[in-house]
Amino acid sequence: MIGLKLTKILATFTREEWKEFEKFITSPYFNKGRNYASLTKELKKYSPDFSTEKISETKIYNALYPNKKYNSDILRTHFSNLSKLAEEFLIQQGFKEKILERDFLLLKQLNVKNLDGLHKIQSKKIENTLEKNFDSDSFNDLYIFESEKLSNAYKGNYDKIIKSGIPKRGEYLVLNFTVKLLTEIRDLITIEKTFNYEIKDSLTREVYNEINYQKILDHVEKFYPLYAPQLRTTVYCYLAAFDPTEQHYVKAKEMVFKNYSNFSRSRCLNLFLSIEGVIQEMLQLGHRKFIRQRFLLHKFMVEKEIYIFQDEKYIHPRLVINFIINSVWNREFVWLGKFIANHKEEFPEEYRSSLTNLGYAYIKYFESKYDEALTLLSRIDNHNFDIKYRVTLLRLFIYAETKEYDAAFNSLDSFRHFARTHKNVTGKKRNEFLKISNNVEALIKYKSGDKTIDLEELRNIISKDPPMLMNDLILEKINEIGVEEKGK
Repeated sequence: MIGLKLTKILATFTREEWKEFEKFITSPYFNKGRNYASLTKELKKYSPDFSTEKISETKIYNALYPNKKYNSDILRTHFSNLSKLAEEFLIQQGFKEKILERDFLLLKQLNVKNLDGLHKIQSKKIENTLEKNFDSDSFNDLYIFESEKLSNAYKGNYDKIIKSGIPKRGEYLVLNFTVKLLTEIRDLITIEKTFNYEIKDSLTREVYNEINYQKILDHVEKFYPLYAPQLRTTVYCYLAAFDPTEQHYVKAKEMVFKNYSNFSRSRCLNLFLSIEGVIQEMLQLGHRKFIRQRFLLHKFMVEKEIYIFQDEKYIHPRLVINFIINSVWNREFVWLGKFIANHKEEFPEEYRSSLTNLGYAYIKYFESKYDEALTLLSRIDNHNFDIKYRVTLLRLFIYAETKEYDAAFNSLDSFRHFARTHKNVTGKKRNEFLKISNNVEALIKYKSGDKTIDLEELRNIISKDPPMLMNDLILEKINEIGVEEKGK
């Protein structure tokens, strides 16, 4: 087997990363004088798939050592060493982006080397960085910074710094813990709701219930006013997620929209996703006005480019689906078309074609261009449950409009089998999707001539469920049928 770990890493390299890696392996500091340029150049020919049909150990060996007898031990040693270099390259690439972590390490080394003058200058640099780029995640950085300053102060017996530094370090620890605890509680609640599963005897929840958050906010407002807006925004946002009411939503949204620019990209996106979670809870409670609120939130996120996490290259496919579905639900087709055209290169490569075609298919459906919509749907070959679910239901609505009832029932049976056997979907989600498919099936049966279906009963069943796009489309069709039948 060709260095499996090595080829897995190399397969992820972009063109620019290949160039950087080729420079990296020539550095004697990292490769201890060994020359792996030839091996790297040879392996690059087979990137990114590294197909076993095209590449073999003997082929690589002969390219490196022509006219020499094959020696597997030599080649495997080379693979092992190059693999370690590839791992070190990933570390260095990641470390290159962690500017503050690099500054902290330099500060620590200056302390170790007793370079107190340079330590003071570096401390001031870090202090300025934290002030300019502070968000709620920065309390951990403040704690580390204060610890490093105290470490330096102990050596010089700087009593003033020690007296003020220890209480401050403790408070930074408490504030960092507060933010991290809120994040953990949010994730805990998300898991419970997603999997319909109650987590009992949770120490995390018990500690959360004991904390007086208002007291913490008041303390920060008084003694750390620079940090107050970020902490207050984070606390209000997460508390709204834990207790979703319209009052909490309004307050959290106001704080997030006002202070979002003070957060790192990842923290900012998490706050907006928490707001979206509150909107989803309000929809579950039947508050239909939040259908529009959700679209306006998405529109703002796209305008301000708040949709990709810090260390990611692409928009998460679930978020792309949410953008598509909510723009369709609000009949914002012009916005949807522009969003896809302008941002499809930011869709994950694996899902890019599927998500693009799905979005355009919805637009064609509402333009009554059913053949074009079906053509777009036929280009989607993706086993992601959410995508396949949307494709199936949209296809069913098209078949209902074109009176291709046999095709509709066949498609429905195929999807139900897929839904029941798909491993990567929760039971709650599966049941929810199957319930909607039952509603669609009842509508299609009625349109195909089965008058045993009671449309008013179907309307009542749907009306008891939380608002959803597909159920709203069914209700629209029921209303259309009612108007048509009254006109006869």
